[in-house]
Amino acid sequence: MSKELYSNNIRVNGVAPAVVKTKFSSKFWKGREELAKKRLKVNRIAEVKDVSGVIAFLASKDAAYINGEVIMITGSCSPRL
Repeated sequence: MSKELYSNNIRVNGVAPAVVKTKFSSKFWKGREELAKKRLKVNRIAEVKDVSGVIAFLASKDAAYINGEVIMITGSCSPRL
């Protein structure tokens, strides 16, 4: 998509967050929060602002040269959380 749409000045990028603290996701990590924190190098579960900041950057002119990328927001977690 990024190659096809770039001719129309449309950039295509993706964001792939791991565990994010939201009302929706709370049932998945609730009771496992301490285990999740231990496996994350940043020692905390991501909050919405951690993801929205990356999205805002990708939508800005500062990211004009980024196209066809997937930004992983994982807190450097291990594969098995």
